[in-house]
Amino acid sequence: MKLIPITCSQDQMQVLHEVISSHIAQYFPPGSADSSLVAREALLEVIQHLTIAMEDSVEGFMFNKRLRAFCTLAIENAQAAGQFDEQTAAIYIQLFKAKK
Repeated sequence: MKLIPITCSQDQMQVLHEVISSHIAQYFPPGSADSSLVAREALLEVIQHLTIAMEDSVEGFMFNKRLRAFCTLAIENAQAAGQFDEQTAAIYIQLFKAKK
């Protein structure tokens, strides 16, 4: 498993937490098809890592590179819904750059 560091403030982590939580609720609700359960569980794990990082007051967290596509999609959906701000944009840029 390849991990990438995402450096962000506590506020940015909170925004990312909210964006991913909203994405899970919309696209991977409880009782989803079995094929969606893996994605749901993986994204819930990201939420758990964000929560721990926020509780520990650290500036960033390690992120499973395989989940980048799900998280960038969550941010793009937030953008389409008008919930995209500078903090979300900074995280999006880091995720996008991590493709290389």
